[in-house]
Amino acid sequence: MRCRTIKKLIPVLFLLILPLWANAADVNPAPSPAPLTLGGKLGIGGDQLDGEDFEPAVRYWLNENTALECVFADYNNKGTIGLGVIQNILHPFRDVYIHLLGRVTYDDFSSQIYAAFSAGLGFEVFMPFCEGLSLDGWVGGEIYSESDASFSNVNFRTLTASFGSPLNLAIHAYF
Repeated sequence: MRCRTIKKLIPVLFLLILPLWANAADVNPAPSPAPLTLGGKLGIGGDQLDGEDFEPAVRYWLNENTALECVFADYNNKGTIGLGVIQNILHPFRDVYIHLLGRVTYDDFSSQIYAAFSAGLGFEVFMPFCEGLSLDGWVGGEIYSESDASFSNVNFRTLTASFGSPLNLAIHAYF
């Protein structure tokens, strides 16, 4: 008796499901979000200059893969400037970039000149809730030179942030 009932229900179920199945082919999937465009964007924020405290920074993306950045600091009431280049090498996810960073830093203390070249590997993550806001970090090392009237030396060190982490952090708001 049950088999007859089920056999009678199969054509009815088929007639109910067929329109849904036919319309499924017409339904377009939700479009994926547009990829981020970095070219021409200006970022203003804070960055760690060679592992020190957060300092004002400006970053400008020349194109989708290359940016120039300038970090300003005021050590001992003397102007310090860091000029850098960022090159994206991977874009594994929509809001994530992996990049190489190189930066030259110059500081003219009252009696001492400090110059450094820093290089490292880093990332930049754009916040999904606010695409104009990014957090980035990098690890690396630097070759630096200190000199004054009595001595001159060249050294190498790995960079560490002011709170002891090997990760140097930055935050930028893009316009």
